[in-house]
Amino acid sequence: MHALAFRVMRLCRPDIPAEFPKGLGLRQDFLPDDLALESNSGEEDLTGPFAHRANIENPIDALGIDGVLELPQNFGTIHLGEAFSSYISVGNYSNATVEEVVIKAELQSARQKMTLYETATPLPKLDPGERHDFLIKHDIKEISAYTLICSTSYIDKGETAYQPQYFKFVAQNPLSVRTKIRSLTRQTFLEACVENLTSRPLVLAYIRLDAAPSVVAVPASSAWSDGEPSKDAESSSLGSYADSLQIVDAGGSSNFLYALHSSKASPAEAGSALTGALGKMEIRWRGNLGKLGRLQTQQIMANAVNSKDVELLLTSLPQAVHLEIPFAAKVTVRSNVDRTLENLALRVPEQPAEGGLVVEDLSSTVVSRLDAYGSSSVVCTLLPMKEGLQKLQAVELISQQDGRILDVMDIDCFVNR
Repeated sequence: MHALAFRVMRLCRPDIPAEFPKGLGLRQDFLPDDLALESNSGEEDLTGPFAHRANIENPIDALGIDGVLELPQNFGTIHLGEAFSSYISVGNYSNATVEEVVIKAELQSARQKMTLYETATPLPKLDPGERHDFLIKHDIKEISAYTLICSTSYIDKGETAYQPQYFKFVAQNPLSVRTKIRSLTRQTFLEACVENLTSRPLVLAYIRLDAAPSVVAVPASSAWSDGEPSKDAESSSLGSYADSLQIVDAGGSSNFLYALHSSKASPAEAGSALTGALGKMEIRWRGNLGKLGRLQTQQIMANAVNSKDVELLLTSLPQAVHLEIPFAAKVTVRSNVDRTLENLALRVPEQPAEGGLVVEDLSSTVVSRLDAYGSSSVVCTLLPMKEGLQKLQAVELISQQDGRILDVMDIDCFVNR
């Protein structure tokens, strides 16, 4: 039997125990005391612990909290982004004095092994019943099975002894962060859904998108404002800060929306498609009695960029299209490059004989000049010849210089009688 042994106690905040809400009784709680006693006729005991529940002496009694803190009875659950703290005691449980005591505490995960504590010089001795205490703290940065390795070497009765002890736990993921990139005509939006995977409510105290150097991110609530984005909640008054906190119940979620655009100075370039890394999300939350947790997501990547230098977009159709009544379809030619394009033309090839849409007129088939990231519109007048869902096939955008087809699109519409 070894002379020394370790005792490990995780340091975590106590709980505030609360009683279950007390039910209401019609006679006891909604009738005056004298009527309740008369109507009871001895069938119920009104002197028990639930008597006069609605007539409490102190409003705080209705909370079911008596003010007593409850210490954790087990190791509990530790989550990614939280700090693991422990109080470790190594004691001499033998009847002999040990000498030259070296103590070491290491934390091993699936990827690495870290030394959290090590005596700089050996302790000269530990007498029977004497102990050496110390604290360790480490931020949990990966979801993994962890092993706390507490070891000591010492000299016992002239012989060197080595005693390791192992304490294992698993770090769990407290939050699930799902992101979606939504690209509109000249605006990109990042939607983030933060879900609480723990068994208790969490307060999202701080959430921010740390945009990449080439990206400017604005919360959607102020995305269309000409002013600067609002400051972080921490810098505002206490009341405003409390109102800004978001409580996410266990299993619940909260959503955030950011408008993104390029940080380049040119207005034309600022509306271009975003590529590569958009940034990382920084999330801080508080749990039981204000226990702090912090997570940072991996780089959020933009969607694959359209490789076309120029493209056709159907930007306008009437709400209702009727048989044999001409209508206008607006087609936009949009540039996706940072250079000027010239001598572009719109061409509608011959349609199949059974086609239900006929081109009556094109306002202009030639786009002589298209600025960098610019656009130009062409109005096409169509005549519907058949009812139902009809299609004008293969509207082409070509380069007059070399005849290349730059883009192709179809125009679909539903024709009413």
